[in-house]
Amino acid sequence: MSRKVSKRVTAASKIFDGKSFSFKEAVSAFLSEYKDKFCAKINETVECSILLGVDPKHSDQMVRGAVILPKGLGKQLKVMAILSDERKAEAMEAGATIAGGQSLIDDITADKVDLGSFDVCVGEEKMMMTIAKVAKKLGSRGLMPNLKLGTVVQDVPKRVREVKDGMIEFKVEKGSLIHAPIGKLNFSVEALSENMKALYDALIAAKPAASKGIYIRKCHISVTYGPSALVDVKSLAELATI
Repeated sequence: MSRKVSKRVTAASKIFDGKSFSFKEAVSAFLSEYKDKFCAKINETVECSILLGVDPKHSDQMVRGAVILPKGLGKQLKVMAILSDERKAEAMEAGATIAGGQSLIDDITADKVDLGSFDVCVGEEKMMMTIAKVAKKLGSRGLMPNLKLGTVVQDVPKRVREVKDGMIEFKVEKGSLIHAPIGKLNFSVEALSENMKALYDALIAAKPAASKGIYIRKCHISVTYGPSALVDVKSLAELATI
């Protein structure tokens, strides 16, 4: 069944149809013409979709990681911290919604914690054997701490602060695509550019040795309830650190 497209989105798409933009040109169009005439009555998320020159079916071409967006995401993330009890207070001061050690794991086991209300779970490295007991429950919600994603660390309070400041995870999906949020429509062009530069640099750093040829092949910028714009990938590399 084909997806029904609203008249608003169809009209907004004409801003970008058949055109290729630099990154800053694309976000400028979203922040001006789209936002003024077609924006839904919410502060929509600005997202990017990047086509990579990898085949995720092969383990040696997997691209996965985490990056701290310098200008944040424009929303407050709910963070769970699982760490030794003596550092629980530090994690709460750092911004964790809930923190604890064995008692928290016991509550998760007994289904006393609403896992669906959390965005991220950060685990202390030395507690991973204990956390593994609730791996299935955390994993079903995408919350299981992962070393490659930077959510298994020695200093949990520090990582909680970083997550609250705008850390995102990325992973290549079916079709060799990376999808990631980079901010909100109320951000400035400069703020979105800084966040995009951070994500681009992280993707370059995560390039697998087995990837041959062109690595960053295509990029689109979109918003939650609107159209997408094709971005010239060369403009991503040219983004200046502001």
